[in-house]
Amino acid sequence: MPQRMILTRLLFCCAVAMTAYSSAQTGSAIVTVERKTGNDDAVQRDNVLVFEAGKRAPISVWEPFIGNHAGLQLLILLDDSSASGLANELADLRSFVQALPETTEVGVGYMQNGRAAMAQNFTPDHALAARAIRIPQSTRGGGSPFFTLSQVSRQWPSQGRTGRREILMITDGVDRYGDLAFNPDNPYVTGAIRDAQRSAIPVYTIYFRGAGRLDADPTVISGGQNYLTQIAQETGGKTLYSGTGNPVSLTPMLNELSKILNNQYELMFKSHAKPEKGLVQLKLKMETHGIKLIAPSMVPVSE
Repeated sequence: MPQRMILTRLLFCCAVAMTAYSSAQTGSAIVTVERKTGNDDAVQRDNVLVFEAGKRAPISVWEPFIGNHAGLQLLILLDDSSASGLANELADLRSFVQALPETTEVGVGYMQNGRAAMAQNFTPDHALAARAIRIPQSTRGGGSPFFTLSQVSRQWPSQGRTGRREILMITDGVDRYGDLAFNPDNPYVTGAIRDAQRSAIPVYTIYFRGAGRLDADPTVISGGQNYLTQIAQETGGKTLYSGTGNPVSLTPMLNELSKILNNQYELMFKSHAKPEKGLVQLKLKMETHGIKLIAPSMVPVSE
């Protein structure tokens, strides 16, 4: 075959591949709007700038999760190896669940040896979900919470679909199968992040010490807290507490989470970037002063 013809075919194939990545893809994310005190400016679509892989991307949907669009499935994951002191905070958690909007379905699961043992499947009956919240078993060496996060992200424990799926994790964040000290490239943590990103699930974390001597080691404590921060930031969630000891009360953190869930938008944009394992890089900028947009660092794309 003549060299010129071979070159022509190669260029044609490249053009086809580029077209596949430049037309029929849609990126999506749940975006949280954070406002400075006293700022009531409307968040207009025209003021939101979307960049994927460093290039500007056009927005196709920018819609608040309100009214008929407010549906949410919130999965509460409690670490069954948490110290017994968590029992003193459960009344706050039950009150939070019962105060959630009617449009929210709640599921309650316990992290046990890398899996989620569901104490209550998703239900709109908030009183029922609140009653499923029990005292942790405080078993030592309960495995890695990141295995559990990967499991529920890949196999969401509900077939029903809503506009949002989000997770609240209460755990020490210690990876007992990997690096006890913080390692930003811990494969179990980065794997859990990618699984949550592919499923478009923001993860919110509250640090609470585990049972046993391991959680008395400052290096281990710092490692767990940093892992929880890493997961929250990369998935578009937030670390609600990461103090040196257990929180005195969960109420301030849960109030903050309620505010977050009431200030979220659905974002969809036309994706032109080549995805990496189904994900593309995302950065948002806001042209309105005093407003910050929080989103995952990587988001899924679909045709």
